[in-house]
Amino acid sequence: MDFETVAARLQQKGVKPTTNRILVFKELAANHQPMSLSALEARMPNMDKSSIFRALRLFAAHQMLHEVDDGT
Repeated sequence: MDFETVAARLQQKGVKPTTNRILVFKELAANHQPMSLSALEARMPNMDKSSIFRALRLFAAHQMLHEVDDGT
């Protein structure tokens, strides 16, 4: 998925397409399986954990992903 396609998809959902959000979304879209925050961290070593977490929370609030709380 290219940068413009991801940006357009984020805008359709009411999410401002920042660079970090686009990178997180692209990483999630590239993996066709559930991913944890720690798995995303490992795949995105140049982005800090809090930036990834904020993007995930925003995506969840805009119904762009499903989340499972395992209690940890």
